[in-house]
Amino acid sequence: GRLRLDQVCTGQTRAPGQTRARPYGVVQPCVTIGQPTLYCAFATVNVGGDRVASLEWCFDNHCQTTHGTMNGLRKFLDQLKQLPEEIPIEPELKADRKDKDRKIREEQDLLSGAVLEVTVEPGEGGESPQEGDLVYVHYSIHSSDDDVLYSTWADEGGSGQPLAFVVGKGSWRAPRSWELAVLSMTRCQRKRLKVQPSYGYQHPDCKMSPPAAVTAHVKTVLQFDLQLTNWYPKDQVRVCGESGDMFKRVLVEIEKWEMARAPNEVSFSFETRTPAYDGTQLTGFKYHSTNPDKPLRLQLGQSQLPPALETALCHMCKGEKAVFVVPAQQMRSSSSSSADSTAGQQQSCSNGQQQEGGVSVPDPPGKAVQVELCVQLHDLVQVRDMTGDGQVLKKRIREGTGEFPVDCPLHDTRIRCHYRVRQLTHPTKPGPWVLDTTQQGDLGVCSLPDRDNSHTEPSVNSVDPSTSSSGNVTSSDDASWPNPGVEGIEGIIEVDTGCGELPEGLEMCLKLMVPNEVASVVCQPKYAYQDLSNTPSGINPAQPVEFQCILLGFEREGYWQHMSWEERWSLAENIKEKGKQLYQQKKYGYASNRYTHLLRLIESTRDFEEQEQIDKADAYKATLLSNLALVTYHQEEFARCVGWCDKALQEDPGNAKVWLMCHHFVATTVTLSHSCDVRVGISQSWGGLSSMCNASTRQVWCALPRKSCPGFASIGQDVQLLLHSLAGHDAF
Repeated sequence: GRLRLDQVCTGQTRAPGQTRARPYGVVQPCVTIGQPTLYCAFATVNVGGDRVASLEWCFDNHCQTTHGTMNGLRKFLDQLKQLPEEIPIEPELKADRKDKDRKIREEQDLLSGAVLEVTVEPGEGGESPQEGDLVYVHYSIHSSDDDVLYSTWADEGGSGQPLAFVVGKGSWRAPRSWELAVLSMTRCQRKRLKVQPSYGYQHPDCKMSPPAAVTAHVKTVLQFDLQLTNWYPKDQVRVCGESGDMFKRVLVEIEKWEMARAPNEVSFSFETRTPAYDGTQLTGFKYHSTNPDKPLRLQLGQSQLPPALETALCHMCKGEKAVFVVPAQQMRSSSSSSADSTAGQQQSCSNGQQQEGGVSVPDPPGKAVQVELCVQLHDLVQVRDMTGDGQVLKKRIREGTGEFPVDCPLHDTRIRCHYRVRQLTHPTKPGPWVLDTTQQGDLGVCSLPDRDNSHTEPSVNSVDPSTSSSGNVTSSDDASWPNPGVEGIEGIIEVDTGCGELPEGLEMCLKLMVPNEVASVVCQPKYAYQDLSNTPSGINPAQPVEFQCILLGFEREGYWQHMSWEERWSLAENIKEKGKQLYQQKKYGYASNRYTHLLRLIESTRDFEEQEQIDKADAYKATLLSNLALVTYHQEEFARCVGWCDKALQEDPGNAKVWLMCHHFVATTVTLSHSCDVRVGISQSWGGLSSMCNASTRQVWCALPRKSCPGFASIGQDVQLLLHSLAGHDAF
C-alpha cells in the first residue's frame, strides 16, 4: 500500500496509439523516433487487499501533462516524501544462529574501525578477566576534541573510586567497547579507546547510563581511558536486583536455601564502605557500621531500610555473610538533606540506631557512584501472608525438624497438633489465652459446620503489621510454649485437614509447617470463628484472634505411583469413605475435594498389569463421577452437575443412580426461574447428555440393570419420566 521512490523502475517504450502496459508504481518512458518523449506515472493504493485509489499522470519531457495535472503529481510525491522512513525487517533467527550472526557482525565492525585502542601503560601478570567476572576499572571520558567530560581519577576531579560491573552478563551492561577491551587486559593495564557511538553508550546491550556531562555526546565519537584495577571470578559473583546493577560475593557460605523475603523478620548487622582505589573489596572508606554483637531486628517490606540494603537482605540465607556492590543512589534516603548527610558522615564508625521509623543510615559521600555493603544475616523468622491481603499472617516462633515443603502435610490427611487461642481486641493489647489444648487433658475437637460460601462477610480491617514487627502479638512466654514433653501429653488433637474441623486460617498454616514447628497465626474473623457454631468461650467471632500452634506429626499418604496395588486400593477406600462421611455431614465442599483428589490419582495411573485392575479402577472412577454430580447438585451448581453426569454416563451408561439424579435435576430446573441466563448456563454443559439420551432412548432403557438394582420399579418410573422429558427438550 505504499509507493517507495527508491523502488520506481523503468518500463518498456511504446509509440503513440499503442496499447500501454500498466505496472503499478512505475514511471514509464514512452519513446518514438522523431516525437517528444512521453512519461506515464501510475500509483495504486491498496488497503487490506482492496484497491482504494488509482492515480495516473502522463507528461512529456517538457513537464507538460496530457492527462491529469502536474501539480497533482507533485502533491502526491510530496506526500510520499513525508511518510516515515521504513525500518528494514530483520529475519527471525534461532538463538544459536543469532549469537553467531552477532559475532560475525561484530568482527566486521571491528575490522572497519568501530573500536580503536592503544596501550598506555602495561599491566602485571598474564591473566585476564573472563565473561561473568566482576571487574573494577578507573576510567575517563573524552570528547572527539580530547576535552575531559568525566573521570573517576582524583587528579582529574573524580571521586578516586573505581567502577564495578560484570563483564558480558546480566542486564546492567557496560559499553561493548569496554567489555572487549577488558577481556584482553591484565591487572593495572591502561588503554586508550576511540569508539564509534554504536559501540559506546548507544550499543543495544549497554544499559549503563552515561554521566550527566556525557549525555549530550553519546551520539558522537568518544574516547575512553580505561585502567583495570582488580577483578573477582564469576564463580564467586552473583547478579542481584531488578535492574541487575547489584553484585553479590559470598564471604561465609551456608547450606540452607531459604532466603529472607517480605514480610519475614530478620536480625542482621552491616557496614558500608566506598570502593577502594585499587578495587580490593572491604578496604575502602567505612562511613557507617553496626555492632555485630547487637544486631538490628525488624520486618522486611515496611520501608524501614534503604532500598539497596533491603534488596541485599532478600538475597541472603540465615547465617550467611556477603558483600554487595550497590548503586549509591539506592543507599540514600529521599527525605534526608545535605546537612543530615554531612552529620551522618561525621559519625562514620558509630553504631547504627534503630528508630521508630526504621534504621538510621547516613547517606554515602557526595561523589560516590557505588557502595560496598557488607551484611551478615544472624537470624531469620519466617512470616507469611497466607492470603496475600493480610487476613492470615503466620509467624514461625520455633523451627521444626524436616525440610520445607517435602515434610509438610500439604495434602489433606490426619495431623496431630496442639494449639491455643486468644482475642485481639487491640493490636498491642491482646486478651488472655482462653483455650489451650495442652492443659485440657483428653480434649476432643468438635467438627465445625461447613461455611456458607454464598454469605458475604462484613468488611473488616486487617491488623496493621506496623504495630509490631510482624503483625503478630506475642507474649513473653512464646518461646516456652508448649512445655517440654508435650508430645507425651494425653489428648493430643488429631484432626483431618480439609474437613472443616479447625478454623480455616489455622488449618492453612498447619499445612505449611514441619513437625515440631511452633508458629503464631493472626486471623481476621473471616478465617477464624466467623460463621462457626462452636466458638470458644471468651472469643468474639467478629474480632481477630491469635493462635499459637505446634505440629507434632501427620500421616504421610505416600506417593501413589510407588505404592503396591493393595496399598492403592486401601488408600482409595479410605479417601472415598471420608468423602462419604463429609457428604453425610452436609459438608459438600470438603467432600468434593476428597472425591476430586482420588479421581486425579486414579486418572494418573498408567501401570496396569491385569484386566481386573482396570475394571476396579473404572468402577472407582464411575462412582466418584456420580458422587461429584450428587455433591454439585446439592450445592446448586447445576451446570457442573450436568457435566459430571455426562462423564459418569460415558463411563457407565447403565448407571441407574445417575439417570435418577438427572430426572430430579430436570424436575428441579423446571421449577426455577425461566430466565435466559439460567437456561443458557445449563445448556452449555447439557449437549453431550441430551444427545446421548435422544439418539438411542430405547437402547439406554434396555441397558439398565433391572434385576441388580433394589427397588428398581420406582427407579424405572423415574427413568421413564426422564426420557420422556428429554425427548421434548433438545435445545434445553
